[in-house]
Amino acid sequence: MARMLPFAVFALCLAACGNGSKEDPASKFLKASCKSDDACAEGFVCQITDGNGTCVKGERSKADQAAKAKAEAEERARKEAAKRETKPGEGRLEARICPLFKNTPEAIGTLIAKHVETGKETYIHLAREVPDGSWQDVFTFWSLPVGQYEVTATYGIQVRGRAEVVKLKCHEKVKKAECKDEVTRLMEVVPLDKMPPPEMDKEGKPVKKACDWIVE
Repeated sequence: MARMLPFAVFALCLAACGNGSKEDPASKFLKASCKSDDACAEGFVCQITDGNGTCVKGERSKADQAAKAKAEAEERARKEAAKRETKPGEGRLEARICPLFKNTPEAIGTLIAKHVETGKETYIHLAREVPDGSWQDVFTFWSLPVGQYEVTATYGIQVRGRAEVVKLKCHEKVKKAECKDEVTRLMEVVPLDKMPPPEMDKEGKPVKKACDWIVE
């Protein structure tokens, strides 16, 4: 009896291993939670029911793919609109870099708005605002507490992880009373409902604000 014990143990192990080998490797994905198809393995899609998503075998039809693309576009638009909301009691601040900021792989730039009274700083990283290869000259802080601000702009390049930037000088047309130390623009934020309407040209189109800084 003692001699047969090792063989019995071996047989049990072999049976256990055999059962494991029959398991479908993909079965673990059947119950995987998800929010989109990207979270599922190839050949699986995310099926959402009552707000909960589970990966199931299958492929998206063209209609489903179109609906998914539309939903994603609407979500991006919603997030973009949320970024541009102005909180009650706050205002907006526009700043213009002339001639422009062009987003190249090396280009970096930052706008910093410092509240004079509280000292709190708010940033705009220019490369995050401008699509790759595109350019932009006017940037907007969409929601800032009212008050006086000191605003500076930096522009430069980043090579091998090392940033080389300079502070931009105020544009020559900026009044000396509105520029400190040649680089700091003094600007005021008022509540949104007290902001003056944009100036219009003869064709009824908004006139672009004057330059604040110049890229030399």
